[in-house]
Amino acid sequence: MLHPDVSTDPNAEELFKILNEAYHILNNPETRSAYDARIRAHGSDEAEHMSYAGYRGTKYRDPSTWYDPYIYTKYNHTSEPDGPTDNNSTDKQNSQKKALKFNLFRHIFFYATLCMAIIILTKLVVIPVLDNINTQNADLAYQDGNAWMEEWEYQKAIESYTQAISLNADYTEAWRKRGYAELAKGVELDLLRPDHAQRLYLAAIGSLRMAIKNDMKENYLDLDTVKSLGNAYERMGMYKEAEIVYLETKKVIPDDPEVKERLQLIQMYLLGFAQAPSTPPAISIRSRATG
Repeated sequence: MLHPDVSTDPNAEELFKILNEAYHILNNPETRSAYDARIRAHGSDEAEHMSYAGYRGTKYRDPSTWYDPYIYTKYNHTSEPDGPTDNNSTDKQNSQKKALKFNLFRHIFFYATLCMAIIILTKLVVIPVLDNINTQNADLAYQDGNAWMEEWEYQKAIESYTQAISLNADYTEAWRKRGYAELAKGVELDLLRPDHAQRLYLAAIGSLRMAIKNDMKENYLDLDTVKSLGNAYERMGMYKEAEIVYLETKKVIPDDPEVKERLQLIQMYLLGFAQAPSTPPAISIRSRATG
């Protein structure tokens, strides 16, 4: 009826071309599937299909635009097509890659900035506050240790000084006086439990050496600390180490009678001219620790 050779309708030729092209589109399974998807999404109103095709300025010229969502999206920005899209488009893939890279960079930059802010805040505020609290608690534990030394409770004093050191590892006086307490507790147990006393002497050596090390950073030498270290070495039977301590002390304080006496006895023994020196006299640990 619409064939130009038969129909007398002036629009027959144009309509016949449209129907013929539509037939080829709908007869192809792939294009038919895309067309059906467009119909389900937007309905079958003829005026709507006309608007899809109208981007080229004609009324029915290109039926392929009835099902082509990419053309529809390109020339109609008001909605996103629901039909099949060309996901393999080079431009689209490049755009997606750029978007992913930008989002990744944005997230990395955000979290890096957040981490830096947390680190700076921690250094400026949190750490100083915690250090101040620890210092105050260390001072309280140190004072408790001194109080226990006054009561001759050496073990409790050791525990208090140890707590102070755990809160402030650079607490020189706590190291020093813990060494005094350990040495005093060792002397107390020397006759009853010599094995336990030896462990205490060894602990005292470590504490006193740490105190001396910190003193040397300040170009300072505490004579009582050095004498106590030599005393602990002697009680451990480590006479060579005790000699070294006394020699170093003599360089600083050459006229100290206690150091001169102990050094002479140890050197005579090491040279083979005398027996092992007798146990060094009990030192006034209590007065040193609380003085």
